[in-house]
Amino acid sequence: MKPGQWVETLRELASSGMDIVDVAEHMRDGNADFSVRSMECLNEFRVAFELSIRQMQDIGGWYEGTVSSAALREEIRISSNRPPSK
Repeated sequence: MKPGQWVETLRELASSGMDIVDVAEHMRDGNADFSVRSMECLNEFRVAFELSIRQMQDIGGWYEGTVSSAALREEIRISSNRPPSK
């Protein structure tokens, strides 16, 4: 899977009941092309869940170990951020 294909995958994972940390772990562990340091990859989260730049940066911080899982879950509740299904 390449960038540009991840938005729908992110939304599907969230709709399956995963929270933001579960989704982030799945993307990191399950996709060889996913680079946690890539702004393009983090932007996929922003687009998929209509996040602010700060929330996107928090996901990057979680991947780097500077934001805790609890803090990320509190900051980003993807079920309420996700746009309606089409």
